[in-house]
This record gives sequence, structure tokens and C-alpha cells, in this order.
Amino acid sequence: PSSRQMMAGCPARSVISQNATLGPETVWIGNAGRPGHSTPLNILQVENLLAQHPEIDGVIMLLGAADLMVNVPATISQPIVFKDTPNGPLRRAFADFPDSAVDAPWYSRDVIGRIARLRDWHPIPLQKDGIFAMDEKGDFVRMLRTYRRSASQIISTLPDISDLVALYVDNLNTLVDHVERMGRRVSLVTQPMLWKAEMSQTELDLLSFGGPNFFRLKHGMPYYSSAALAQAMEIYNEALLEVCRAREVECVDLAKMLPSTTEVYYDDAHYTEFGAAIVADRMTEYLLETTPLRDLRAE
Repeated sequence: PSSRQMMAGCPARSVISQNATLGPETVWIGNAGRPGHSTPLNILQVENLLAQHPEIDGVIMLLGAADLMVNVPATISQPIVFKDTPNGPLRRAFADFPDSAVDAPWYSRDVIGRIARLRDWHPIPLQKDGIFAMDEKGDFVRMLRTYRRSASQIISTLPDISDLVALYVDNLNTLVDHVERMGRRVSLVTQPMLWKAEMSQTELDLLSFGGPNFFRLKHGMPYYSSAALAQAMEIYNEALLEVCRAREVECVDLAKMLPSTTEVYYDDAHYTEFGAAIVADRMTEYLLETTPLRDLRAE
């Protein structure tokens, strides 16, 4: 049977289970999303992965939260400026890539050095209070919550973020340009969040973000309120929808489909298993109701 392949940055649990509805056709979906990646790194992923994998038919991108949480906190604390080597951005975009060690010392470029690097590799090279960002027990998430609970101030008024949103729009257009230039299908997805104007104490206790950049974390820093963050996310989502309208690009307004409840989220943005299943089902329904999968079902 022939196969249609999609690269995605969002859960796709039930797409595979729907293959039976397509008869002899099959669908493969690979998740290329990485934690904390904003659109500048997404651009590098699209550029390189589509060039290396011509069998990919389309790209689904769930965007917005990373850009917001990287840029808006910079209005609270000094932004992080990376002193990049030539391959620095690629190192952050990918776990490994061709010639990834060309700027490393000679002793780390041989086989033993590469094995040592892989052994020490972590999805996010960030350690705070002795805890790595990607940990199996959830200690990092609990640590982030303690920083937010120690906030010296909850800021309820959002600053002017028009320049940040304009940069986001430029990056979205660049992403669409790259995918369309390579003749692939592109679908943009708005970002759902737990944030809302009115939140219970139980919901507020789950929040981690809206304060300083991870690298600037310390107790007693100011944080934005859930209402201000919800407003910012709505602005980012509307910017994405406007790009879809202007470019006539496929768009899934997932933010309007998910309820902002603790059943769906275990923190500001990340889904519980139940929430991930809902996202997968909504995306499956969308793909099966649109061409080309809709046409395959009709055959």
C-alpha cells in the first residue's frame, strides 16, 4: 500500500488507528517537536528535515506558547543572549546532525568522544537546583511552581508586545515560505493553554510560567497574572490565524476546541494523558475531513 507521511509537532495518538478507514492507504505521522523550541528553531527544523526527507508530504505545526514564554518574560528580566558557535543554533534545534562536532575539540570528535557526548546528552541542556528540565519524576515542574508561588509581584497589565508579535508573524511567514517552496502541505495550529481570566486556587497552583527566563530564575521575582498571560496567548493565536487567512494556509484553531481545565492540563501548557488524547482525536478528525485523506475515504 502507498503511504502518506506527515511531520508534526503535536500529539497524534489516534491517527494510526484510523488507517483502517482508508482502505489500502496508510498514514504515518512522526513527531518532530522538541521541548521549548520557538519559531526560529522550528525554521531550522523545517529547512533541514524536509530537505533530508522528500517522502514527507506535509507539516503540522502547533505554535505560539514557546515564542510567548521565551519573549514575554524578557520584559521582566534581562534576556538571554547566546554566544553562538557556527553550529550553535543547529545544536539547539536538533539532538544530532551531520558534522555536528566540527567545532568541538579533536578529542571529542572521535568515536569515544561521540559516545561520551551521547551519554551525557539531555533534551534541554538546563539544570536548576540540581534538577534537569526533562526528569521522569516531575521534580522540575514542581520546582518551577515553587518559584512562581514565591513571586514578589503578580503583574496584571500586559506590556506592549506588538514588536514581539511582529517578529512572531515574520517567523510564521518564513516557515510557510519554506514548506511551500518545497511543495509540501502545511497546517498551522493555534496554542491552547490553561490560562484564563478567572482561575481557581487549585488551577493557579499548577502554573509554572509567566516569570523570568529559566536561566534567570530565583525566588521573589515578579510574574504575570493568568489573565495577562491568557490575553498574550490570545494575541499570538490571532496573529497565527491572520497569517493563515492572508496566506490561505490550512489552520486548526485548537485553542477554541479544548476546555481550560485540570483534566486537560497538568500545568500551563502541557497535556495530561486525557488532554493529549483529546488533541489527537481533534487532529485526527481534521485530517480525515480534509483532502487528501477525505478523498481517500471516499474511494
